[in-house]
Amino acid sequence: MKGAQRLGLLMLAGLMLAGAVACDRGADRARGPGRGGRWPGPEPQDLGGLVFRIADNTMYRFFPSEAELGTPLGDVKLAVMESIMEDFNVTFEIIFVAENDVLDRLSPAIWAGDMFAHFIITTKWAYGWLIGADLMGDLSAIPTLNLDSDLWMQHVHQATTVKGEVLATAGIFEHWDRAPALVFQKSLWNDLSLPDPYEMVRRGEWTWDRLQ
Repeated sequence: MKGAQRLGLLMLAGLMLAGAVACDRGADRARGPGRGGRWPGPEPQDLGGLVFRIADNTMYRFFPSEAELGTPLGDVKLAVMESIMEDFNVTFEIIFVAENDVLDRLSPAIWAGDMFAHFIITTKWAYGWLIGADLMGDLSAIPTLNLDSDLWMQHVHQATTVKGEVLATAGIFEHWDRAPALVFQKSLWNDLSLPDPYEMVRRGEWTWDRLQ
């Protein structure tokens, strides 16, 4: 189960701006692209075919919808999730839970001593209910999660710290549903003899500094 909890942090890293309720364990290594570095996440490991259950307020955050199949966005979603499943020998079960229903759906499982989901994603609207019900974990207690790094927005930590516990956070990570798009005039780009941005992406050289 510890491996599942570590995998949860990898999912969390890509969803900070969407609002996420973190799981119990972190990781000490980085995988995947980030701002001038790599995203925090665990090393690949065999989780024995674990079914990793995600409660989410949208069904198509991780996997493409039918309309997205064959599109660049859909292809990226599918490629990312397939690589995670391959790296960890894990499959995902996505269940829809609206933010207004998260407390009512979660509480019976807690009372029964069952696990509702490995990872719960909701909006900040639901945070108050979850904090009031004492269902939010202390992120600062995760020994391998460094909240002091520049990946995290420190003012959010301050706003969500209750009795010394960091109950929520936000980071620089941009979820693909809200990813910015660069539109440029190709003829002007060529007139200025600027390097081909598509080639820079293919070579892994497209960065925020390059964009600026």
